[in-house]
Amino acid sequence: MKKSLFLALVLVLVLVAPVLGDGITYNTGFMVQNLGSTDASITITYYNQDGTVAATVNDTIPVDGSKNYYPLTAVPDGFNGSVVISSNQPVAAVANELGNGTAYGASYAGFDAGATTMYLPTIMRNNGGFNTWFNVQNAGTADAHVTVTYTPSTYGNAWTQTATIKPGAAHTFDQATATALGSRFVGSAKVTSDQPIVATVNEVGPTTLLSYDGFGSGSTVVSFPLVNANNAGYVTGIMIMNIGTVDTTVRVS
Repeated sequence: MKKSLFLALVLVLVLVAPVLGDGITYNTGFMVQNLGSTDASITITYYNQDGTVAATVNDTIPVDGSKNYYPLTAVPDGFNGSVVISSNQPVAAVANELGNGTAYGASYAGFDAGATTMYLPTIMRNNGGFNTWFNVQNAGTADAHVTVTYTPSTYGNAWTQTATIKPGAAHTFDQATATALGSRFVGSAKVTSDQPIVATVNEVGPTTLLSYDGFGSGSTVVSFPLVNANNAGYVTGIMIMNIGTVDTTVRVS
């Protein structure tokens, strides 16, 4: 039976990571659900950032069932990498991140495919106490030569970074330490590659952790199901990125 490949981009930091500027100790788990018609035989492969395999786990998930992989006993404390989940049935995966115990929390979805261009609409450095960092994972079969192009919207400098990422592995881009962006940066990033890639962004504030998955494409109409304006203390911000080739006029209704 042909296997379907599903990618779950999982960042796991259970010790303070010196490459990050936020000083938070991260710990990640993920939940995998079987969406198929029979029991799913899955293989979970953990990759170090240099592309070597840190661990491989085989498991079975019953029909309509799910399994939670937390804590991550297959890899040692201090692991910082990515995960590829392959299955003989369609599956879905969600990763849950915790920071400094349970002081911070965020979730993001796994990917079932990559793209050679990923768009990251919200990128920040020292913006009211918020910084971002993101991981780019190589979803292809050969080395990915990645270029990140930062474009300021209201503050900061345009800048370009590059990296080479092994298949299955991920690379961390930390804006808190990227002084070339300027003392304050608010804008977006475009990630291009010669291999399909996926990306997930973390937005870190003094007491807040938010995450979102990068976009492989755009649309001329976008719907937001949940928007708040000081609703019991909740406030929504919307960041819109123009991924076209000419200036555009946007109306938010």
